[in-house]
Amino acid sequence: MPDNFFMRFLRDLGLRVLEFFEFIGDLVFRLYYAVRSQTRSIDESDHKRASGYLERGRVYYNKKRYEKAEHYFRKSIDRDPQYALAHYYLGLALYRKDDSSAAVRAWNRAKEVEPGSDAAAKADKKLDYVKGHMVRVINDLEERIRH
Repeated sequence: MPDNFFMRFLRDLGLRVLEFFEFIGDLVFRLYYAVRSQTRSIDESDHKRASGYLERGRVYYNKKRYEKAEHYFRKSIDRDPQYALAHYYLGLALYRKDDSSAAVRAWNRAKEVEPGSDAAAKADKKLDYVKGHMVRVINDLEERIRH
């Protein structure tokens, strides 16, 4: 008899342990999706703010106020570091301010964060232009040195 009691006790205990782990698994699953949905809405909110800063920066860029444009493009990137278009426009503003090396870094970053995007393609064109310009300048300097 004691063996039957003990066996039932172990079986009931085992069932309760299984129910406990099912409960924990369900809880973890619910928490994961709750956090994920919260994170997604924060990301969307950050991207909306980043888009707003980008638009402000474009207004200043079009007015040739490159310092102010750079400020807003950087704020856009702070909000959404994966926003390739913001990196692209930051590169434009930096290039207009005669900071070619920083512009090249910004355009390369645009290509890194969203390869294959329109912003990455535009950045690639700017990089080609800058490289071509540098080659022309070097060739011109070499020609002047020879003569």
